[in-house]
Amino acid sequence: QHIRAIEQDIQGIEQDLTAIEQDIQAIEQDIQAIEQDIRAIEQNIQAIEQDIQAIEQDKRAIEQDIQAIEQDIQAIEQYIRAIEQDIRAIEQDKSAIEQDIRAIEQDTQAIEQDIRAI
Repeated sequence: QHIRAIEQDIQGIEQDLTAIEQDIQAIEQDIQAIEQDIRAIEQNIQAIEQDIQAIEQDKRAIEQDIQAIEQDIQAIEQYIRAIEQDIRAIEQDKSAIEQDIRAIEQDTQAIEQDIRAI
């Protein structure tokens, strides 16, 4: 009877060992799955880092475009100021010409009056 109890204890221990081995196998599978997840996460991180670099390059290109546009705007504003100055100069010339025309008309009228007086 004592031997039977020992045999049962041995069977219990063997069952426990089998269960432990199964647990170890399950843990090893979990570890492998976690390692695969880690590799996938690392790949995702690398992809994100590449995306960030691309975005930073795009940002630099956009900033350069903005600077170029700002320079173009400044050049256009200078051109507009120059055109406005030209317009003012033309208006002054027009006024001077109109004054000359009025003076000529007055001279013409005076000459016509002098001719009539003769």
